[in-house]
Amino acid sequence: MLDEPPLSARDGPPAATIGQEVTQSPFPCSAPKGYLVASPPAQELGTPVSLQQVAFRGFANPVDPTSAELRAWAYHPDTVKLQNMPPEWDLLVAGDPLIGTLLDLALDETCPARRFALHCLYIYAADAIRTKFRAHPKRRLRKLVERAEDDGDEQLQLWAHNTRMLLAVPELFDYRDWCEGGLVRNPRRLRAPTAIAAGPAAPSGPPAPSGLSGLAALAALPPGPRAPRD
Repeated sequence: MLDEPPLSARDGPPAATIGQEVTQSPFPCSAPKGYLVASPPAQELGTPVSLQQVAFRGFANPVDPTSAELRAWAYHPDTVKLQNMPPEWDLLVAGDPLIGTLLDLALDETCPARRFALHCLYIYAADAIRTKFRAHPKRRLRKLVERAEDDGDEQLQLWAHNTRMLLAVPELFDYRDWCEGGLVRNPRRLRAPTAIAAGPAAPSGPPAPSGLSGLAALAALPPGPRAPRD
């Protein structure tokens, strides 16, 4: 459990468990018990709206939200607080079906739930790398990293850098940083430990080639051929 107080969707995820099972909708409506809903969309009132302004209508199934539902909620996160979501909701949504949507949200600097989306990207990357890509395909993670490097701001490029570093140095994994929002609350560039970065001691004989050695060199390698985007 983190020492910091739980954060809102605008600031990032709560420390560990997101909330308890919803037994009553926070909004007066006729929806069945356990469903999350919001106010009627603005277009029903005749107000011109942009895609980002479309009101959140609720999750038909909070433990398995659709891309459209997640996107709509992200622009109106105050309609349903994270504390009202199913337990460990961040772990539930940080999977292959929604990871593209989460990257879109993280790329949008105006998205109120952007930090939550970035937190989910850290969960996804750690899950992929620590399971040796049994949980998520390596090709998909590479495409996400490349898009973050090409289109993202400093925070997304930092996520891309840290993901590459974790791939090169798995010992950099820390559950609090990667799965409880630590790297979102306290953004920083991960670096290989000094002992690993230095590599093994050079044997006696001719001098070793100049430059980086060991895993530090691996982390410094340029990205491979770009995978075509979907």
